[in-house]
Amino acid sequence: MNFNKKIKMGTCYEQRADRTRFIIDEDYKIKQEMIETIKNLNMKKSEEDQKIFQKQTTIDLPPDNNKPPASQAKPAQNTENVIGRNRLKLTQEYDPEGQLGVGGYGQVYLVRHKKMNLLRAMKVIPVKSKTSGEKTEEEIELLKQLDHPNIVKLFEYFSDNDKYYLITEYCKGGDLFDLIKKKKKFSELSAAYIMFQIFRALNYCHNTHHLVHRDIKPENIVVFRKNNVMEDLYDVKLIDFGISKIFNKVEKNNDNRIKGSLNYIAPEVLDGKYNEKCDIWSCGVILYILVIGEYPFVGRNKSEIIKKIKKGDYSFPNGFIEKSSSDIRELIGKCLMVNPKERISANDALNHSFFNLYDANEFFIHVTPAFLNKTINNIKKYETKNSLQELCLTYFVHNYPNQDDIILINKVFSKFNTSNTGKLTKEELKKGLLKYLFKGKKSKAAAEKEANTIFNKLDGNNNNGIECEEFVRAGIDKKLIKNKKVLKFMFDFLDKDRNGEISFEELKEVFNREDGNNAESEKNIIELMKSIDTDLNGQISFEEFYNMMLKLIDGLI
Repeated sequence: MNFNKKIKMGTCYEQRADRTRFIIDEDYKIKQEMIETIKNLNMKKSEEDQKIFQKQTTIDLPPDNNKPPASQAKPAQNTENVIGRNRLKLTQEYDPEGQLGVGGYGQVYLVRHKKMNLLRAMKVIPVKSKTSGEKTEEEIELLKQLDHPNIVKLFEYFSDNDKYYLITEYCKGGDLFDLIKKKKKFSELSAAYIMFQIFRALNYCHNTHHLVHRDIKPENIVVFRKNNVMEDLYDVKLIDFGISKIFNKVEKNNDNRIKGSLNYIAPEVLDGKYNEKCDIWSCGVILYILVIGEYPFVGRNKSEIIKKIKKGDYSFPNGFIEKSSSDIRELIGKCLMVNPKERISANDALNHSFFNLYDANEFFIHVTPAFLNKTINNIKKYETKNSLQELCLTYFVHNYPNQDDIILINKVFSKFNTSNTGKLTKEELKKGLLKYLFKGKKSKAAAEKEANTIFNKLDGNNNNGIECEEFVRAGIDKKLIKNKKVLKFMFDFLDKDRNGEISFEELKEVFNREDGNNAESEKNIIELMKSIDTDLNGQISFEEFYNMMLKLIDGLI
């Protein structure tokens, strides 16, 4: 198909002699409406924002009992333990800064944490029925389990009678859609770097969690920074798991309702029978757009577009074949195979020659040898005295994902996690130590011994793998938390009612002991409190908490 000559009634193009400008009519209108809305907002405290914030109140919801039971206080270090419902009023914790976007599943606002001055995104989801409330709870439970550098993090949530307020990571670079509008087209190198990260996130979702996203599109990919290794490289993250679904590896999901955005939707989704491979199709569409600047499937109306999607009827514009690598054309083709069985997987895509051609992985995992050595040395020294110290480190790492050192340690983790599953195996750790740190004749035995020690130390939830945040909290320089403001932030997380002291009941809550049936775990928490509560009043004050954390920090520096 000649894209410069053929008339596209369903898509708006500005014809020019040198290029075809990419402006998608339907998406563009939505974006323009959103931009106009934002222009009319007072970016500090708009009237609409104030209504959202003033209306939110706390209600007595039952505790979250969907977490796995545990027999000791120690496993409370897991990431999902530090994400929960905040019982305070939203206005006590956050100030509104403006509206970021409007979608089919709610509105997104920019908010600022009052005490820590942290910018965050807040997704407001209306609860129209019991079913919609349950779906939101499912999304929250899902987000709690996701721990990957290329997936936006959920920090906490609030709720009232008719809305949920999800507080998530804010990525100041905007979404990929806006970047596409601004740049029009990307170099193959830049496209490779972006898509490599998206495939990494999907490989983690598909293979570690058996999760299909179902709405992969540029609006659901956000830019959190420009990479400092080379110009025109962007670090991105995947967002919006509102219509995600656990899939069966053997059987196809049967769902007659179309999920996702038409231009990115896979042919099998239109038939209501699909699995995780529908996400790969969407990736193929995005890769095509990045380097060509237009959709691969266009038509005068929706029925024409659907017909072309079902047939896989697309082609490259004049001149593209001569100017592009065969690798990118092959990868696009493998992503846009109509038969999902013939379509490439996320794991195979990561190993495709297109990414090797541009060293996408090397750019992504680049850290200096000195920083890598420093990280491993911190891990070797890492040892907490009690589960509360470990929980607080978990909370810090989870809530500061864009801190420079944490970004770099994520890269060290990815350097070792060669399978790109988001879960580091003992064998990968051993091979990484051998490759980057150990030299000489006895290096293999030394690497194996070190790997065993580190693995047993970091695999706190005993799932035969080290998650990213488990690795990061051991690898960070503990001086980063030797700050009274940061330590007070951790303390407030534990002090649920903000009365200035941490009670037994509050510790029991964060350690997942809501049922009250585990006498052994309660005994452990009582012993833990006794070791910290120096004035023996049955509560932990900030001063007692501060002294406990200083002992940890000073012991590891």
